[in-house]
Parts: sequence; structure tokens; C-alpha cells
Amino acid sequence: MSPLALDVSETFPASLESDAGKPEAERPAFHFHYLSSRGYRDRRKLLGEWNRFYEQREKKKAQIAEALKGGDPANVAVEQLEASNATLPEYEKLLERTYAALEDQCDGWENIRIKGNAFLAYQRSFLDTVLNDSEARELADTTCRMNRLQVAEKKDSGSPSSGEPAKSALAAAPSDASASQSQTDSPLTAPPAEDATPSAPSAAGKTGS
Repeated sequence: MSPLALDVSETFPASLESDAGKPEAERPAFHFHYLSSRGYRDRRKLLGEWNRFYEQREKKKAQIAEALKGGDPANVAVEQLEASNATLPEYEKLLERTYAALEDQCDGWENIRIKGNAFLAYQRSFLDTVLNDSEARELADTTCRMNRLQVAEKKDSGSPSSGEPAKSALAAAPSDASASQSQTDSPLTAPPAEDATPSAPSAAGKTGS
């Protein structure tokens, strides 16, 4: 029996919050392999870096607004935009790491459609053509939390060595995922709405590797 993170037959589905209201049979879903302990820690670290990126950028914008208080609002906006643009190289690096992490973990998708309502066959390299930046960050966060939750469920339902009841194991996962934002491996917090990029064409059967 292979370790869970190495078993290619073991995956779990994850969907975007924007698709939560759709019928399950039609809901777009991505299928992911389980993370190893190191993979989980690396993902938490990445999410923490995203949090710090936005915290620092918003702090800088607030400092600019304070320094130019009483001045022309247009000048404040220009200065803040320039400060944001200065962070683009760091943003791009974080985004590349996020897509690389998702591509490494993703095994397929279902109900992903393109224009004309045709199903799109799964290809790892297509993730950045069906997701926008904020959706990629959301999936990186969701799969990190669900990985912990799903592992706990499997231990309670199938492992004879697990003495903890399902309820306590499931309750522990959200608590861990909602740890203080000041921690190095803190989970992702929502970035300012202005950073949401336009959605890719609603791309929603399962195709996989």
C-alpha cells in the first residue's frame, strides 16, 4: 500500500466559491492529489507569503495616503498606483509558484467548459487559461485546508490505528487552517477587490491524467 500522498488513485475534488450554488452534477471541479507533510508545510508557507505581500502593499498605500493627506486625491491615487506597480515582480514570482504548486497537485477536472459550451479536456498547463489570479490563490488555499480535512476523514473511516472519533478530527482541521495571520504559515486572506483579475471564460466531464 502506497503512502497517501504517493497513491495516484487517491484524489479529492475542490470547486471555486463562485460555483458553490451550481448543481453538483454540473459544478466545475478540480481533482487534486493529497499533499505530503512537506508539501503541506510548503503550501502554508506560500499562502503566508501571499498574506504578507498584501499586508505590506496596503500598509504602503496607507502611508502614502497619510503623507499626502489634504492634497489632490488624483495625486494620491497616482502615487499608490506607482507603489503597487513596484511590487509587480514579487507578485509575478508568487503567482508562478502558485500555479506550479497547483499543476503539481492537480490530476484532472470535470465540467470545465469553454466558449460554445464544449467540454475542455484536462491539461495541467491549461490551469492558467481557465483560472484568473485570485481563483488560483483561492484554490491553493482551499486545497491546503481540504487536504488536512480529507486526511482526517480517511484516518477515521479507514485506519484501524486511529482512535479519535470523526467529529474531533474534522473539528481540528478548520481550527488549524484558521490560525493567526501573524504566523509564518498562515492561511490565505482575501486580497483587496481591486486585485481580482477578469475571469477566464467560464470553463466548467472529468478528464484527467
